[in-house]
Amino acid sequence: MDTGILISNESECLYSIVEQSAAKRKVEELPNGDIEFNVDLSNQVSFKTYFNSSTGKRVTRDAIFIKEYFVVEDRDSIHWKIGNAIKMIGGLKAKNAYGVYKGRNYTAWFAPTIPLPFGPWKLWGLPGLILEAVDETNEVKFILLDTKNLKQNQLATEKRFLSDRLEVLTWQQYTMKYREKASMLQKTMYTKAGGTEFDTKVTLKMNMIEKTIFE
Repeated sequence: MDTGILISNESECLYSIVEQSAAKRKVEELPNGDIEFNVDLSNQVSFKTYFNSSTGKRVTRDAIFIKEYFVVEDRDSIHWKIGNAIKMIGGLKAKNAYGVYKGRNYTAWFAPTIPLPFGPWKLWGLPGLILEAVDETNEVKFILLDTKNLKQNQLATEKRFLSDRLEVLTWQQYTMKYREKASMLQKTMYTKAGGTEFDTKVTLKMNMIEKTIFE
């Protein structure tokens, strides 16, 4: 399980991964002799995503293998459907909502008493802070561990990473690079598997939160 921190005010939010679980990579030989690799190309320790709801711009620091980039995206609305269920999370009353984002169907729980439209990772757009979210496959879960008051100027301090000297990509450029790297990795794994185009099929399954990268 990765540990992240969400810092926000009325118009800005910053979500950072501060501790990453061990990378999950699995090699499996299928019954028909084919080989399947499950990998994650990203380095989530470097992951930060900053969103300004006033300008509608999101800037994310992400990595493909070990190379880091800034990925700039325009505002992308999530069409939430708010339900009627209520439960307590961390001493806060939360309501449920359903939405589709980046190829996954999410159930989210938000706190109307905290009127901030933000949440973990890139989830946002509900009339209250998102405290918990899970996709329908249970592959992705965001669970509230704790809440704290901000130190003075903490958000301003944390978003200094935006001045780092990194290559800037649009979302479209980032997805193209990701696909290229995945294709190169698949060819490398194919060669190491000792296969030929006639006798071995190598499948590369990407463990990623944003399924739309390959759509």
